[in-house]
Amino acid sequence: MAFQATIGKKARTGAADRWQTVTQLAAHLGRSLLWHLLPLTLMLLLTSWAALEAGQWIDQARQPREAVTTAMMLR
Repeated sequence: MAFQATIGKKARTGAADRWQTVTQLAAHLGRSLLWHLLPLTLMLLLTSWAALEAGQWIDQARQPREAVTTAMMLR
């Protein structure tokens, strides 16, 4: 009877060890993804913002030329 209790206890601790290993692995993967995806997300946001700003600058630079061209066509 004591032998069976020992086997059962080892089985329970083995399952607990496996569960702890799984949770540690999940936590490690979560931290790893966070630290890899966070910089990529920030770079994507910065690049998108820069592209939008560049587009606005290009549009502002075109407006005077379009006004001159329109004025010349109206003459």
